[in-house]
Amino acid sequence: MQKTDGIGGDMTINEVVRKCPKAMAVFERHGMACASCMATQFETVRNGALIHGVDVDRIVVRLDGPASPL
Repeated sequence: MQKTDGIGGDMTINEVVRKCPKAMAVFERHGMACASCMATQFETVRNGALIHGVDVDRIVVRLDGPASPL
């Protein structure tokens, strides 16, 4: 899922966190320890989710959707 008006799976994790620092908590709740990983500079939300066994669409909705805790 890629969104053009907000946060999408093809954005790097670093781009997402720069856009919304509170997004780090969403990544952490999904088992993605992004704060300690240098890959956030180039790793997309999609690739990071796949590596960690997280559903891409689910995390994008949590980051950018109406049910977002942000």
